[in-house]
Amino acid sequence: MSQLDDASTLSWSTRLKAFLACFILGILLSFLGSFALFLHRGMTVFAVFYTLGNVTSLLSTCFLMGPFNQFHKPGLALLFIIIQSLVMTWYSLSYIPYARDAVKKTVMTCVV
Repeated sequence: MSQLDDASTLSWSTRLKAFLACFILGILLSFLGSFALFLHRGMTVFAVFYTLGNVTSLLSTCFLMGPFNQFHKPGLALLFIIIQSLVMTWYSLSYIPYARDAVKKTVMTCVV
């Protein structure tokens, strides 16, 4: 494993340049995907380019700290999964008339 680390070490300036290149490429891909929404059959092109842009932008941080330093602690990951699920639930409730108001009243009744 140390041989792999020795072979893949990059100088800080090289890491920074690679990060910037990947990050800018990711942002450009995301913007191209956003503009594709206005084209015929733009949803497929949007999905592909926007996803590739986000993944490229996220992977660009691997050049700064390395891929293994990107892993989160399990407890922290679980906390963010719960928060993301709650946010998605709240967003989904916006499509049901008066659902948010009902949830607010229910929570306030339980809390008070």
